[in-house]
Amino acid sequence: MRVPTDLEVIEWLKDSNTLTSLEEVSQTFLYHSKTPPKTEIAEETDVLQAFHTEIRPFVDHLLDVNEIRPPKIAYKTTNIDTGYLSLAALQTASVCPRDTTHTTRRQLIGFAALCSAIALSAGFGIRTVLESQRETTQIPIRKNQYKSEDEEVQLKEDSLEEVQLASAHEYTHHIQNVYGIEYKTHSLFCEGQARGVERQMASARGNKRMLEVFNAAYADDHISRPHLEIILQKGTVSATKGMDKLFWENRHMLGNILFTIAELKHGPGIYAEALRDPRVVLE
Repeated sequence: MRVPTDLEVIEWLKDSNTLTSLEEVSQTFLYHSKTPPKTEIAEETDVLQAFHTEIRPFVDHLLDVNEIRPPKIAYKTTNIDTGYLSLAALQTASVCPRDTTHTTRRQLIGFAALCSAIALSAGFGIRTVLESQRETTQIPIRKNQYKSEDEEVQLKEDSLEEVQLASAHEYTHHIQNVYGIEYKTHSLFCEGQARGVERQMASARGNKRMLEVFNAAYADDHISRPHLEIILQKGTVSATKGMDKLFWENRHMLGNILFTIAELKHGPGIYAEALRDPRVVLE
C-alpha cells in the first residue's frame, strides 16, 4: 500500500488543475466563524459511552473497516509511567548514610539505577519485585491527540459535541496507525482523512450544534486560492527533511484541501477507498 507522502501531496497541490478545483471547494464546503455558545462540560461516562456506542461504529462503517482493536480512551487526564529507574534511585537515596557527601550520594544513586537497569534487561527477579511498585503520574490533557506508541486517544475537557468530533478525528488516526500508515511522512493524508471523517459525522448526525461547532473550528481552513498559492510558494519540503515549519503548521488545512477535492470527484466513499488504495486521492 503506497500512501501519498507529504512531498507528493505538496507537488499535487501546486498543480494548476488542483488550484482550479479549490474554487469549487470554496463554493461547496461552506464554513463560518460563528462559534456556538458553550454547553456544560461532558462527563467521562458520557464520553466513553458515546465513543463505544456511536462514534466508533459510525467511523468503522464510514471507513468500511472491521475488527479494529479499540484504542485506549483518556479524557481530561492521562497517566504517565515513571518507570523503574526513578524508583531505584529514590530507594537508594533513602538508605545512603546521612553523612555521605552530596557528590558521593549522586554517584551511588546513579550506580544503583544503572545496576537496576542491567538486572532488569538480563531477566533477573528484580523486575517482578518492582512491578508491583511501578509508579504513574496523572497529568491533565491540554489538547486532543492520538499517541500511536500507546494506542491512546487523548481528549481534553470540553462539551459533548466537541469531544465527539475530536474522538472521531483521533480514532481515525488510530485506524491509520493500525493500517501501518506512518504519520510523520504522511501527515497531510492523515489529517485530511481525519478532518473529512469529522465533517461526515457532523453532517450525518443531524445535530445542528455539532455542525456549527465543526464549521466554527475549521473556518480558517476555508481559504482563497491566492492564500494557498502564497503558502505553497514560501514553504519548503523534501524527501529527506520533510516539511518546514510553515507547511507543518498548516498541515490540517492542506490535508483538508486534499480530501475535500477528492470527495468532490469521488463522493463520500473516498474515505473508505483511501484506505484500500490511498493514491486514489491524487487522481
